[in-house]
Amino acid sequence: MRRFGGLALLLYIIVSLAFGQVNEPAVVNSLETRLQTIFESVPTFEALDISVAEGVVTLSGSASNSVREEAIGLLEKVDGVIYVVDTTEQETGVNENLSPALLRLRDYWNSVVALIPLLGIALVTLVLFWLLSSLLGRWNAPYDRLGINPLLRTFVSQLVRLSVLLIGVLIALDIVGATSFVAAILGTAGVAGLAVGFAFRDIVENYLAGVLMSVRQPFAQGDVISVAGHEGITVRLTARELVLMTLDGNHVRVPNATVFKSDIVNYTRNPRRRFDFEVGVDVEENLVHVQSLGVGTLKKVAGVMLEPAPFGLIESLGDFNVIVRFHGWVDGREADFLKVKSQAIRLVKETFDTAGVLMPEPITNVRVQEVPGTARLGDAPPVQTPQAAQTKDFDVEKENVDEALDVSVDDPLKDQLEEEYAMSDETNLLDASTQKEIKP
Repeated sequence: MRRFGGLALLLYIIVSLAFGQVNEPAVVNSLETRLQTIFESVPTFEALDISVAEGVVTLSGSASNSVREEAIGLLEKVDGVIYVVDTTEQETGVNENLSPALLRLRDYWNSVVALIPLLGIALVTLVLFWLLSSLLGRWNAPYDRLGINPLLRTFVSQLVRLSVLLIGVLIALDIVGATSFVAAILGTAGVAGLAVGFAFRDIVENYLAGVLMSVRQPFAQGDVISVAGHEGITVRLTARELVLMTLDGNHVRVPNATVFKSDIVNYTRNPRRRFDFEVGVDVEENLVHVQSLGVGTLKKVAGVMLEPAPFGLIESLGDFNVIVRFHGWVDGREADFLKVKSQAIRLVKETFDTAGVLMPEPITNVRVQEVPGTARLGDAPPVQTPQAAQTKDFDVEKENVDEALDVSVDDPLKDQLEEEYAMSDETNLLDASTQKEIKP
């Protein structure tokens, strides 16, 4: 039995070794055959040779760099290949190096030819949307019906045109299948818009402020306003700035954003304007009589309105006088404000002088008294202080207050403004129809 067991073990070892020596070459031959079949099916690999040993593939022959790299990449993907040894020689011929690039160009050309019908449809779509955007940009009927000002009309028109044209471009790109390109365009447009917004922030801010002011119209052409520390007549409002002509004839350009953020005083929008001035009278004066004299004089001044009526108020007690402030109204369409105020101050002062109303100056009086040697200081006779001058009986109604003084409205800048309107070719966004008519 032991003899039979030893023979069986020996027979098993011999059979195992025999099958192992036969299978290993079969596996190698199978991998090499498979690789040869793959390389023979690729035309660009005809000049390459391969050999396989223990899973290591040796690549030989001659080829260009692109073909060699493509062959190595293919070999590395095949199951059973452990390592690739490259022993190929690089081809220096022009045809061999250009053939891959020509093949790619040929593929690109074939793709373009296949897309020609879609490109035609996309081009027709783009042209139709361009024509539609042009027609919408020239359509002024809605703006005329709504009474939109020129700047806002231009802004809305350009926005509509760009929106329609952008929609056409996106549809055309989607027709040719360039959806990824559309996404890239949108992303680039967002980044570019952000960069442009920061770079042109002041320009955009002035433009938007001009649009809002052209809609609100806080002043009209020819109005006298005060804004941002400047006072003058409004000449025009552009997309960037407000042009003023100061009362001394100078041009001032104020950015729209500054005007929009500043307090605006419009002296023309309401032609009635109140002036005031103060007068200091002696503390001994009859204040009721002083008020009556001043108000009566103001009523006689040419240009001072009787409704609302002028009035005078006791404002404060000073160190040496009493401050009385007089107020009066002027209609800018009938009289010049500064002329009326000047004449009112002069005539009130003359009326007080005629009536004997004291308007003291800041003077300090020092009284010196000589005391006799034999007399005591307490026995000195009382000093008679001078009495304040008595106010004369004065009836302002019976006095002739000069009413013939010239207080007519002056317009010294009229010729300069007319020249400015005629010479300038800038678009004026101010509404001239609301300008107040100044009577001569």
